[in-house]
Amino acid sequence: MASLRRFRNERLRSAACVEDTTTATAGIAAMDPFAFMFATIVGRTLHFAMVGAVLVFCGPRIMAFVTRYERAFVLASLLVLIAAVIVFHFR
Repeated sequence: MASLRRFRNERLRSAACVEDTTTATAGIAAMDPFAFMFATIVGRTLHFAMVGAVLVFCGPRIMAFVTRYERAFVLASLLVLIAAVIVFHFR
């Protein structure tokens, strides 16, 4: 019972964090917070719909490609991450 209560409290805190972040970001962008949240929801919905459509139509081919070049993808991702950290640190 205590773990359920703790989980619920953590969810409430994380929801408040998201709301505070959204409000702060909307304030920085000088936007109405409700318009910002609406645009965020529409944008995320379109993003996940497009990713889902690509996976439905090209899923097996993409998975075969990723499986074949998995090590190259990992290496490229690590190099990009290291380069981004270096650029961010020395800018």
